[in-house]
Amino acid sequence: MLSRGRDRLVATYILLNVDLNAPAPVILSFHGNNKSMDYQAKLSRLTEPDINNDTIAVFPEGLAAGDPFPPEKCWEGAPYCNTGVSDKAFITDLPAYMQNNFCIDIDRVYAFGKSIGGGFVDVLACSRRHDGDFAACAPAKALTPILELHGTEDTIAKYDGGISHGTNTPSIRKVLSTWATRNGCGPSPVPAIDELQSNGVYYTQYDCRGRESLVVGYNVTGQGHTWTSTMPNDENKGNTAPIDATTIMMEFFRANPRPPVVVPTGVGQ
Repeated sequence: MLSRGRDRLVATYILLNVDLNAPAPVILSFHGNNKSMDYQAKLSRLTEPDINNDTIAVFPEGLAAGDPFPPEKCWEGAPYCNTGVSDKAFITDLPAYMQNNFCIDIDRVYAFGKSIGGGFVDVLACSRRHDGDFAACAPAKALTPILELHGTEDTIAKYDGGISHGTNTPSIRKVLSTWATRNGCGPSPVPAIDELQSNGVYYTQYDCRGRESLVVGYNVTGQGHTWTSTMPNDENKGNTAPIDATTIMMEFFRANPRPPVVVPTGVGQ
């Protein structure tokens, strides 16, 4: 598609069960650092009918960054991403492109990503007008349900926070509490559920403003910087997790039809 005078790559998958004559929900899925839209489609399994049977899956592709880092496909907002274009503008243009080419439900546009793809989704969630400073988060006034999945042994987007790619990053627990605060749960929100489950997954849930599970986190004990999956993939090399990220996200999306849900699943890489 053409965005602000530049051709951008987008892979769109419409599964057989999607009714082309009725407005369909859309999921945007963003790849990690130096990966591709095809890689993300395979990793997320969002094109498999047993995972997704009613939603148009869209996989945008990032551009290669310039100096000072080697050219790698990335997303705007990462400390090493310098492409000279606005990915926020690109994603702002994408719904109009989808409306012109497909029958979509504009009130059910969801997003998730791997690694910096998840970090970019966090940027989008902070960008009400899609033209502000990255340092200032101005989320929409409507509630923004947030789901975060992570590994406690992630050495790139560190679970306890720290320096990554020369930038100091917050802990994952801080990310969750910050989004609870942004959603109006109070200046020092307390989770409704915060426990280590029997399967080794640390589960955190914030409820507020009449909404249960407004901000949710799943942190898998022992998992590194890999896609959370019960199936072997190119990243986990057979070391599967007790939970499946895409299945959980699909359930989360369906439980939060309005306003549009924006979901980061990791920051950095």
